[in-house]
Amino acid sequence: MAAMSGTEGVSKIKPAIVFDIDGVYKAGSFFFDDGLKALTMANDGGASVCFVTNGGGGDSEEAYMKKTTSKIVKAAVEAAKASGLEQLIEETDAAHDPLAWLTGDRMILSYTPMDDDQSMKDQRILLIGDPKEKVKAMAVQYGWTNAVHVSDYCEANPLVDPFGAARAGDPSKEIVVEPTSGHGFGRKGSLSTTGVDVDGDNAAAAAPSSSGPNHGYIGPIVAAPPPKFSQRPRSGSNATEEQPFDTVVVMTDPHDWFEALQAAVDVVCAANPNSEGVLEFDLGRCIPIHFSNPDIFWKAEHPQPRFGQGAFRIAFEGLFRARLSMMKVPPSLVDSVLRECIVQWGKPSQLTRSCCERRLSVNGTVPPSMWMVGDNPGSDMAIAAMGGKRWRGVLVRTGVYEDSDVTCGAEAVVNRVSDAVAYILGVEEREQAEREAEGC
Repeated sequence: MAAMSGTEGVSKIKPAIVFDIDGVYKAGSFFFDDGLKALTMANDGGASVCFVTNGGGGDSEEAYMKKTTSKIVKAAVEAAKASGLEQLIEETDAAHDPLAWLTGDRMILSYTPMDDDQSMKDQRILLIGDPKEKVKAMAVQYGWTNAVHVSDYCEANPLVDPFGAARAGDPSKEIVVEPTSGHGFGRKGSLSTTGVDVDGDNAAAAAPSSSGPNHGYIGPIVAAPPPKFSQRPRSGSNATEEQPFDTVVVMTDPHDWFEALQAAVDVVCAANPNSEGVLEFDLGRCIPIHFSNPDIFWKAEHPQPRFGQGAFRIAFEGLFRARLSMMKVPPSLVDSVLRECIVQWGKPSQLTRSCCERRLSVNGTVPPSMWMVGDNPGSDMAIAAMGGKRWRGVLVRTGVYEDSDVTCGAEAVVNRVSDAVAYILGVEEREQAEREAEGC
């Protein structure tokens, strides 16, 4: 039997490349013209590929992949037309999709890893995000059989959002101003924010003390006495005894922050926040609130980065702290509750990194060489950094990264995504040659 040569005994390692989308393949709705080139190079070079984005917009993975790849191809075609490269145009006509090899299982959206959490399947979920119908459809697809969208919840409980009717354009509706509970953890309707008794018909006379603490007071409020409980507009046969929510899921960015923040803080604080005579803050209750996207900023078509879902989380935490501070809950306890209840998904969480590895595994084996290509050091490069020696990262200059920023461990910074792929394949080829030389 012939002896095996050194090079024959060294197996070729196929790299896996994980691509961000916003700031890498596009800025807002504008797609860069080298995306098709980058993906074709990666595929021809034997690399496994998937996308991971902190976006999603409520689309399914299959729909988002199809929408993304079609726009990548379109951008390449338009660039080819402008350059007179007729051959490329012929290869990317309607009868031939050069990116048909990219299927929905290679698209990881901000909320995709949540589908692997079996505990959510039967929980009652307060679902936050827009577009509403898309988000509700994804909940059905993931098997969340008891999810209630926040707008439906507020419609069934109209006093949750005192501005809802006014925003809906109903001129006959006035903003409802009701007394709030005050400093205690106790029952609703006993104290105002200034400590003045505002039970029952005394609500209209409530006024801040000139010498007392100014707990968020911003000016005089003239309020009519609140209607009796039985007169409140409620819907549902069991409106006063709602089934408590088990969890809150922020799947996508909500269009109405006020409504979503109010409902989320209410539900996390108490099991039945819309019923009278119950605790406003139940110390023994701590339900999780899941955020799919930690990005505070993202690259859109505006010249400056825009707020993302991470900004919504900051707003939630700030308002949750303010609400509990008003009730004189110790700050250390508030910190403990937030640490326990907040679950963060998306880049750069371990949950999302593990999902990438599962999607790119071959026969259950994670590729030994994984690359992250992105524009955001704080999310893209951070997910590579937490993956250990197996992961490396390359930054591109087409998104939020600027040359004065820290790179968070990126191995290289290049101009465009096609440059990133060329760099990765070059490194892999060089390292493969070194392994083969050592095996001789």
